[in-house]
Amino acid sequence: MSIIVVTFETDSKKYVDGLLKYTCQANNFPLSVLGIGQNSIGAEQKIFAYLDFVKGLPANEIVICCDNRDVIIPSEPDQILSLFNDMEQKVYFGVGIGCFPIWSLEHHFKRPIRTGYRPEAKVLNSGVCIGRAGDLVDVFTYALRFYDNSFDMGAHLIGNYLVNEKDIDQANRKYSKRFVNSVLESDQLALQLTYLETDLIQLDYDSELIYVGFVLPDSWIPNKNWRDQVYPDYPYATLFDITFKWGTSYRSVFNTYNCSYPLIYHSPGPPFVMSQLNKVVRGNFVRSIGQMYADRSNAGILETFSKLDQFIQENQHTESFVCWKNGNVPPLYDLMDLCIEYDKTLVVIIPKLKKYYQDIEYMISISPENLRLFEITAFGFDQTLRARMSNYKRQFEDCIVIPEDLYVDVSVE
Repeated sequence: MSIIVVTFETDSKKYVDGLLKYTCQANNFPLSVLGIGQNSIGAEQKIFAYLDFVKGLPANEIVICCDNRDVIIPSEPDQILSLFNDMEQKVYFGVGIGCFPIWSLEHHFKRPIRTGYRPEAKVLNSGVCIGRAGDLVDVFTYALRFYDNSFDMGAHLIGNYLVNEKDIDQANRKYSKRFVNSVLESDQLALQLTYLETDLIQLDYDSELIYVGFVLPDSWIPNKNWRDQVYPDYPYATLFDITFKWGTSYRSVFNTYNCSYPLIYHSPGPPFVMSQLNKVVRGNFVRSIGQMYADRSNAGILETFSKLDQFIQENQHTESFVCWKNGNVPPLYDLMDLCIEYDKTLVVIIPKLKKYYQDIEYMISISPENLRLFEITAFGFDQTLRARMSNYKRQFEDCIVIPEDLYVDVSVE
């Protein structure tokens, strides 16, 4: 039995240079691309293309339909086939936190009774699905009913899901650049309603087949006040549950929450996470280990080294030590060396970078098991990095934030 991967992409360069194509080739997945050279005319374009494609396949053919720009497949075909065949024979979608684009729909998605992953991750994300071709035909056919000229999506949401016009207007203001006309044309919305209104779709609550590595900015709905009042345990980022295996396209992401290697990894939202995945999968480090050790030896030590040492010793009960770094922060060699010495994990929050700082490359190359690194903002503003570091601390109890006076604005001796 075989498996086919299909994606929709209008920009040939985005396809050719993308990580989906790279990981599919590396791990022996046949990949078809639809839409190259077409003008983007609306979100339904992708669903129509998928429907035409799966209609041309044998009904029992297993197909992965996935986004091109934010998906990697760090596994092998036999692994996906084995897990899929052990699951119910349905079409599976991944689950995320929050309910883009109409956030008030979230309460219609029930928390799973039993799950191997966070119960807050419960809303269908349309970026990846897998199923037999015949079942996918049924899913996409139903979803396309929402694009019929005679169908009033706004009235449907208001009349059947208690969505109000304010919710729709707010979404249109927030996401005006995402859609040609309105959020009501979102393919994700159409597929979410397909899930809620039929029994054609299952959600991969365990996130072992399809993992959605999401980052939820405070500026999105639900906002921080809503989270604090309604879901105080709401995770800020499922991305924070992931650790990376650098320089490989196979098993390159690991879910620390349920100790699994996701077979398909989807990272929707801002591009800074894919910036990191590009470095994870491709490697792209040009300096040798010897050069890295030489750079470390020439870097000197922080004037606060003894205080850092004392701080880690006094917090030996803590598993992880969290800090942030941008181009203004001195090299973190000492922090990494101390975490290696005491067998602790150093969590480093950084901005999107075209090329990593030398100390970051050193950490990745010398002892990746002691490092958790996250590119988690588009810009390296101090206050933004502090906020993301605070989010990480709130999500995990077994970590402690390193005081800034021990590594920021300090001299190197």
